[in-house]
Amino acid sequence: MSAREKKASLRATLLARRDALSHDMAMLCEERVRRRLARLGAYARARTVALYCSEGSELPTRSMVLAALSEGRRVCLPRMRSGAIELAAVSGPGDLVDGPAGIQEPSPACEACGGPDVAVVPAVGVTKEGARLGRGGGHYDRFLAGYGGPSVALAFSVQVVRSVPEEAHDRRVGWVITEDATYGP
Repeated sequence: MSAREKKASLRATLLARRDALSHDMAMLCEERVRRRLARLGAYARARTVALYCSEGSELPTRSMVLAALSEGRRVCLPRMRSGAIELAAVSGPGDLVDGPAGIQEPSPACEACGGPDVAVVPAVGVTKEGARLGRGGGHYDRFLAGYGGPSVALAFSVQVVRSVPEEAHDRRVGWVITEDATYGP
């Protein structure tokens, strides 16, 4: 089985696990992850943070975005431009529009951001060592390859696995945060 086929199989398994979580459990986990993220040194010191708008059964991020804004941080969210992630600064939920994939993203009026102090990214699956399985488009791998700063993947504990098939283009994150633990250097 090729790495691509292994990834597709693991992705299907992990998405089913994530989809099985109740809304109440997801909201409880969001609060616990938000508190863990706030205690992470790289995030606590950051003035500009890259976050993302969760969709579907992903770990909810709305409270994290709102908390960062209320703390006076510059919040940069991804939007798709020519198949690549571009970060743009937002001042609140009113700056969001539905993107091409139906995921909320900053409106075209929002100013592009330079490199954030820390980047928080989604994951379908992740290892404690930071190997990350995404949705399969490679968008965050390309973003992380060009970023080089501190990075954090957010996930439910049911998404943490022993290993993820890795290819040359895959990029690891520095930290992994779930509702139960923070993994990293």
